[in-house]
Amino acid sequence: MNLYSLQYIEHSFNLITYFYSILTAFIALVMIISGIFYYRNQNNPRFRTLFILVSMIGALIIAMQAGRLIDQQNSDSKTG
Repeated sequence: MNLYSLQYIEHSFNLITYFYSILTAFIALVMIISGIFYYRNQNNPRFRTLFILVSMIGALIIAMQAGRLIDQQNSDSKTG
């Protein structure tokens, strides 16, 4: 596989897409689990803080995905 071949670029893009998908699924799972713990132990602020922290990380990842999508659309419109 050559460095700048079409197969290399497609394979590299797929790996990055899979990585972000797995990362998003992991953050969503941790968010659900911490939300359940917070719901069960509402007197313990540790779980609330964990839920807020994971929610902020999730929002950051969603913003990164949106930025990548916008960059890709701009790149596609310039080449078309």
